[in-house]
Amino acid sequence: MYAYKALVTRVVDGDTVYAAVDLGFYMCAQLKFRLSDIDTPELYRPINEAEKIHAREAKDFLSNLILDKHVTIYSEKTGKYGRWLAKIYIDGQSVSEALREAGFEKRSDYES
Repeated sequence: MYAYKALVTRVVDGDTVYAAVDLGFYMCAQLKFRLSDIDTPELYRPINEAEKIHAREAKDFLSNLILDKHVTIYSEKTGKYGRWLAKIYIDGQSVSEALREAGFEKRSDYES
């Protein structure tokens, strides 16, 4: 696992972001990351309206927390959709833990 400084440039949903990663030597790369230790509600293929609303709230929460901010990314590996799986921290706080504490971990069922 490697640690990188990065600037979050786009939030796709509650557990996927794009970041400009500082690779050193005045080089950076724009990469897509999936939070490896949390699963948030699906924004693009929700099972019902309740999940869609919860997904939008998760995205908004994550955007307010890290969009256009510097973070530390601990990369793990690439996932099945080509995104890097990673743990992301802001000011020493786990982004996944912040999402979990705010109630944005995906539930097994959603009531309409």
